[in-house]
Amino acid sequence: MKEAYVTDLDGYYLEPTLVADHVTGVFPIMKPVSTPDEPETVLVGYTVAVPVPEGLYQPRYDLEAWKAAEAQYERDLEAWKQEQQQRDEEDEANPSPPPEPVDLAQFWVEGLTPEEIEEIRNRPQVPSIPERVEKVENDTAQTMLGLVEVYEANEATDEENKQSMLAMVELYGIIEAQGETIQAQAEELAAIRTELAALKGGEG
Repeated sequence: MKEAYVTDLDGYYLEPTLVADHVTGVFPIMKPVSTPDEPETVLVGYTVAVPVPEGLYQPRYDLEAWKAAEAQYERDLEAWKQEQQQRDEEDEANPSPPPEPVDLAQFWVEGLTPEEIEEIRNRPQVPSIPERVEKVENDTAQTMLGLVEVYEANEATDEENKQSMLAMVELYGIIEAQGETIQAQAEELAAIRTELAALKGGEG
C-alpha cells in the first residue's frame, strides 16, 4: 500500500488515503444518493495517487489542466496509432515513437494566493508537538538537575553543620577539661595557703 490524497471537486487536498502500490493516476470518488425515482451516484471528489511535491502550503490538483492534458494525450496517441497503420514497409525500419504519457505530478499547484502565503509566513511560529515535547523534556531535565544541586548543597551544608557541632562539642570538652584543671589548681593553691598559715601560727 502507498499514500494517495483525497481532494474536493476543485482539487484542494482534504486528507490522505491508501491505495495499492501499483495504482497511479486520478480517480473520481462517487457517492450514492437517494432520489425519488431511483438511487444514483454523484461526484464528490477525487483520489489522486500522485506524490505531492514539497513546498506547497495548500496543495491543489489542477483538475482542468489534467483533463485537458489527458484529452490531448489521447488524441496524440490515436493519431500515432493511425500513423503506424498507414506506414508502408519502407518506414518499418524507423518507426516513430509513441507520445509521452502525461506527467501527472506537474498538476499539483499552490492553492493559496501570494497574499495568503505572505500572511502565513508572517505569523508567529508555533512549535511543533515534537519540539514542544523536547522542550518539556529539557525543562524537566534542567529542573531535576537543579533539584540535585540543591540537595547536594543541603547535604554539604548539613555536613558543615555537623562538623561545626562536632567542633563545638570538642571545644566544650576542652573548656570543661580546662575548667576542671583550673578548679583543681585553685583547690590545691588553697590547701597550700592553709598549710602556710598553719606553719606561721605554729611559729608564733
